[in-house]
Amino acid sequence: TSFFNKYDELFSMILQDDHKIVLAGTTDNGVTRDFALARLENCINASSEVSINLCFSETLTVGDNTYSQSGVYQDIIIGSNGCNTTLTTTLFIDTLQAATNVSGQSITAINYPTNATFQWLDCTNNFTPIIGETNAVFIPVIDGNYAVLVSNSNCSDTSDCVNFTTTGLGIISNDKFNATIYPNPTNGILTIELSDTFNESSYSFFDNLGRQILKGSLLQKKTLIDMNNINNGIYHIKILDTYGNQRTFKIIKE
Repeated sequence: TSFFNKYDELFSMILQDDHKIVLAGTTDNGVTRDFALARLENCINASSEVSINLCFSETLTVGDNTYSQSGVYQDIIIGSNGCNTTLTTTLFIDTLQAATNVSGQSITAINYPTNATFQWLDCTNNFTPIIGETNAVFIPVIDGNYAVLVSNSNCSDTSDCVNFTTTGLGIISNDKFNATIYPNPTNGILTIELSDTFNESSYSFFDNLGRQILKGSLLQKKTLIDMNNINNGIYHIKILDTYGNQRTFKIIKE
């Protein structure tokens, strides 16, 4: 290290915690000798390792490189002092991507991890969570647009909204429940008729806002439901048997 390209002399030296070297001595400035102090940017090339978890569609940028797939990557990071750090990154990108499938009277979440949790959403009402609908299978009680929020320990994702229309009108028969519902439309008395091989079932009525207004048990082959005190409009009846099978139908009260 030269100050005036003349005579320099070193008397003391120390190594700092950051590996920079501090030198103290004198220098000849051409007229007299001055105190001289220098600090050397001593480069110690370093290495570092990190593990990073990202969700589906997220990316990681390190220096000039951007990574979008799981893997182990090495990058050379140059510090402000010109020293290099070798950074080894173990990157895991979660594959959770919410999706649904519509079949019959239900919407099912598909391609989800084993530790997933679910929350069905009403897309028409600003993606409001539907109370109590936290299973992989959702049976809507009213027509609408629905999506599912799927979460695991690392990530969450919301599926595309699907437009869902419940079963049409008329006499309703269902092979799974072996039930016939009539007349539909009805002006007062609704009949739910089960087959000779029926098992104990229950029913719930919901209005077009999803509010439950009637419920009861189906303990015999034919059950009459009095709807005379219910306002005219469109309703939905959900039938549930003791095996957990359920189905929802649309009813009109005139």
